[in-house]
Amino acid sequence: MVVYDYLRKHEIIFRLKRKFPSMLEFSKRVRVIPWSEEFSIADKNPEKVEKLSELRKLLLEKKLSEEEYLKKVEEIEKEFPGYTSMTKGIAFIGENTVAFRDKNPDIYTILHELGHVYFGKGDFIWSATYGGAEILFM
Repeated sequence: MVVYDYLRKHEIIFRLKRKFPSMLEFSKRVRVIPWSEEFSIADKNPEKVEKLSELRKLLLEKKLSEEEYLKKVEEIEKEFPGYTSMTKGIAFIGENTVAFRDKNPDIYTILHELGHVYFGKGDFIWSATYGGAEILFM
């Protein structure tokens, strides 16, 4: 599988064809490898992220009221206080390879990891200086 396989399933592909054609073409050569737990380099309380994501999904599906949602968020905050993060993807720049934690990663994660490989920039430049630049694609 390659990154292009993910992009072609998303409506953004039409904008990428028009505005970033060389990057889209490049995505056909960026391999996607299976996720490995050793890639979870920035994880800090990832269970909290997962629980909050599940709650958000239930709220959006109207399986939880706003009041129930807020109450459960409070409970999770007490259970997992402080900073939390979860690595959603990783790029191996020199190898033109990426990996995604989720089988169906969100478009921001796909573009973020593709950007690392395409521009050949690590987190210090790509993330810290340009904020991953996903917003530019939108």
